[in-house]
Amino acid sequence: MSEKKIAALMKKVKKFREKTKFYEALALLDKVLEISPDFLNALDMKSQILFILARHEEAFQPAFRLNQLKLQQQGIIPSDINSPDAWIKEAINLINIGKNDLAILCLSQASFKSPIVHREGLKNMAFHTNAKIYYFTAVVHFNLGIRYDTAMSLFEIANKLDPTLTIPNREKQVYKDYLENRSGVGVKMDTPINETNLRALFPSKSKILVSTTAKAVVRVQVMEGTKQVVRTYTWYPHLLISDYGIAFIGAKPVCQSSAYFVSWIFVNSRRTRMAHYLTVSSKAGDFKHEINFDLYNAYKNLEGLNIKDLINWRFDEAREKTINNLQYLEILPPYKEYISYYENIPKSIYKFAIKYLKQSISK
Repeated sequence: MSEKKIAALMKKVKKFREKTKFYEALALLDKVLEISPDFLNALDMKSQILFILARHEEAFQPAFRLNQLKLQQQGIIPSDINSPDAWIKEAINLINIGKNDLAILCLSQASFKSPIVHREGLKNMAFHTNAKIYYFTAVVHFNLGIRYDTAMSLFEIANKLDPTLTIPNREKQVYKDYLENRSGVGVKMDTPINETNLRALFPSKSKILVSTTAKAVVRVQVMEGTKQVVRTYTWYPHLLISDYGIAFIGAKPVCQSSAYFVSWIFVNSRRTRMAHYLTVSSKAGDFKHEINFDLYNAYKNLEGLNIKDLINWRFDEAREKTINNLQYLEILPPYKEYISYYENIPKSIYKFAIKYLKQSISK
């Protein structure tokens, strides 16, 4: 089957998925995989659809093959691909050299090959009794800075299954620091951090730095009769600033949701001698117009905080993550498809990743 034919079939698959016609999509995916069994895009899509349909055991098969192919591209091939212990050993080796993103794939492989003991746990991958999988998955969560609360519950499961597996001191301290930060320790405040529930929106690895009340302004051009006029919406939301982005309370009619977390990659910063302003791109959420924040209360609390550096660091991280997401795919998706499939990012970051990968291939 030609690449054009595969691309045409995959396009139909995506349309079926968008219309929630999952069985029609699966039929087409089987056609693609019959001709090209190792087509990564098709394996990924099939696994996702089967999980949506709660056909978890069936979903394990394409997910396992997908992970295996990705790991093989990195030269990671365990002694026995059907052995959970072999995959766990590979995961430990990868953790020790800091390759946690690959270690989590190996731990997933070990999970897929473990006997199903608790059928009710299929949905959340807690269907087996292999303590080491739970334990090292928790370690990787902490190393990657994701889902600390989930990671602690995984440590608890591991310890119940094997009392010798206890929570490492480093992870205990990281979790303690995380909880203290969310309670306000080390946060500069002119507004109580617990005034709203914004803290729950931040990634686990983020550190909240400032809690304030800001002046939010949105200017919209509208037609009134035959004249075009500017209508201004203003509100005074609770706003939290972290090293990974900001969270704020939304207001209608500008915002569709009551609260948002926005990564620094969607924010511009402007500072004058006596004021500090943040502008959030309309592409960051479900609001149609950019939002301008006047941090009039927080000016003194922002001393020593270089927001432009934070923005640059998060841009670099987003570029690297986007490259990692795209590097395994045979067919690079268009921007709109990427942000609906993976995560919302500015188009400039997507273009950078595409250019980088094409240059790498040409070399």
